[in-house]
Amino acid sequence: MGQCLYAQNTGTCSNPYYLCNGFGQPFTNVIDGPFTDNMAQPYSCLLNVPNPTFFSLPIVENGTLSVTIEQITNDNVPIVLNYIAWGPFDTPNVCGPNFLNAGTQVGCGNGLNATEQLTIPNAQAGTYYVIVTTNFSNLAGTITFNAAGTTNTNALDCELSDGMQR
Repeated sequence: MGQCLYAQNTGTCSNPYYLCNGFGQPFTNVIDGPFTDNMAQPYSCLLNVPNPTFFSLPIVENGTLSVTIEQITNDNVPIVLNYIAWGPFDTPNVCGPNFLNAGTQVGCGNGLNATEQLTIPNAQAGTYYVIVTTNFSNLAGTITFNAAGTTNTNALDCELSDGMQR
């Protein structure tokens, strides 16, 4: 499922990939894309966001949500991944500094790792989070989200929440 179901989405801020049923599904990363610095868009914990890929994360179960985020090349070579997560929001399509700012930031990974872990304590069903990942190396590849810790693999199953796919 994952990216194939959401081919109309481009992974941009205004048209993010939706992570309904998205655990384990690879999403194409951005290459040769914009290089956004913190002067143009206040991205909180990262000084710049090269080749940003945006995701909308639907919450369908109350509780702590833990996910690992991994970025690899098309040849399975790890790529450094940084991310920022914001939320909660009442709608999946939020974009811009009025929503994505230090006041709504719930997670940040800015190390030199290809795999990062995001934990959202007390996530509430019916809300959404926005995640942006970076691709500093500008290498073509994929980004994959997986359940971590005690997170139920159905935590992003949007069919469970309203019977419809998004």
